[in-house]
Amino acid sequence: MHALVRWPLLLACLTVTPLVLADDYAAGEKAYEDGDSTAAREYWKNAGAAGNLRGYYRLGQLYEDGRGVPQDHAEAQRWYRKAAEQEHGPSQLRLAFLYEYPVGQAPDYKAAADWYERAAEQGLPEAQHNLASVYQNGRGRDADPERAVDYYHRAAEQGHLPAKLALAHAYSEGLGVEVDLAEGYKWVLLASDEGFRMARLLESTLARELTEEQLRDGRRAAERWRQRRATGR
Repeated sequence: MHALVRWPLLLACLTVTPLVLADDYAAGEKAYEDGDSTAAREYWKNAGAAGNLRGYYRLGQLYEDGRGVPQDHAEAQRWYRKAAEQEHGPSQLRLAFLYEYPVGQAPDYKAAADWYERAAEQGLPEAQHNLASVYQNGRGRDADPERAVDYYHRAAEQGHLPAKLALAHAYSEGLGVEVDLAEGYKWVLLASDEGFRMARLLESTLARELTEEQLRDGRRAAERWRQRRATGR
């Protein structure tokens, strides 16, 4: 008898819970847009506690930037950590950044590297780029140029502009890879596609230093990359 009474109640809860999670988060966004940061914080706390980790992330943003609350990086870290420990990638990225660039205290490069790595393994290109920089510069990890190039590649394959430029530099100077000027030129061309002025200056500089064969190989490689990305292969 009791089981017959409880099953409909349980099924009703399962049906309603996702809507409640979305509603709390959305209500927080609406309250924030309306200038009511106090209400927004309460909605986002409820959303986070119920499993919508974007709620905790938004609280971290509020305190990191001082939007509607006094700026407080320690409080921002607290909220980011709540979500980061549950594998919320954007929160892991911001937490890493606050460890690397803290306000009023020394950086904790090891903690930054640890959180960048967790976010990078979830596929966030900015985290992959930043982790590559960790390995390139040896801050928080032993320097490992080859591993740096690997993570730059992961980010660049997702279209991350700074990673494309980092690969252009790596292949042009032989940092973690054999010197390959055509491959370096390829990544400069792909960065130039995004209209970045510095990339276009580098493109002009490299074009004067490369042979016609290297220029042709670089252009062909860039075009193959564009086609592959366009077709999702």
